[in-house]
Amino acid sequence: MQDDKQAPHPGDTQPPARDRDTAISFLTDLEAELRRHGWTAELAPASKSPTLLVRNPAAAILHEHVLAAPARGGGWWLWWPWADGIAPAEEVATAAGRIMHVLRAREPGQ
Repeated sequence: MQDDKQAPHPGDTQPPARDRDTAISFLTDLEAELRRHGWTAELAPASKSPTLLVRNPAAAILHEHVLAAPARGGGWWLWWPWADGIAPAEEVATAAGRIMHVLRAREPGQ
């Protein structure tokens, strides 16, 4: 969980067009990074707030939406839908690694 200065507020409102374009750009970069690792990622730009649906290729039931939005402390972050920050939006490799870690398949007892 992020501290208050990094606390997200992706919100449920329609972002301004320039913010939508910025979010789509960051999500597209993340999509490309995840695909390089063999993961499935699909941009949903038409939704209220653009999201990237990420799926574990080994276990499609393990999936989640990722958002890109400004942080209260400044800059853009990639966020889980429950408003926990994943990583700064410019740190695509870090974000992809964290997403793949969270959505990884585990054997029973692990």
